[in-house]
Amino acid sequence: MAKLPGKYELAENKNFYEYLVELGVPEDRAKNAKEVKGTLEVKVDGNKVTLANDNPPHTTDYIIGQEVDEKMGEAVLKSTASLNGNVLTISTIRDGKPSGTRTYTFSDSGLEIVFNSSKDGKSLSASRIYKRI
Repeated sequence: MAKLPGKYELAENKNFYEYLVELGVPEDRAKNAKEVKGTLEVKVDGNKVTLANDNPPHTTDYIIGQEVDEKMGEAVLKSTASLNGNVLTISTIRDGKPSGTRTYTFSDSGLEIVFNSSKDGKSLSASRIYKRI
């Protein structure tokens, strides 16, 4: 778990705008989300992993293996985190149905978050790449 904690700065988005639009996010909000540059701080305390974004400000505490409520915009999701080495996976349920995963792969130089969802039977994915600061 040594590679997880730290501060990370967003360096690149891959297919993020398109992913958000496909999920139904209004284009103006998707464009704003794509343009946001900020940092993500990751803290680990036992089985608790805290992810804190500074722009927009948003913090969520995940307990490995336990479902937690996670606020995303106006929705409250049920999310469960699992940890396998330097890979943190967060599986999310919305309205009682699986809605996707976020896979955080940590390295000495940074972090890549891969978003996977499906809508109307179509698989959707995007990624955000962060450098460790």
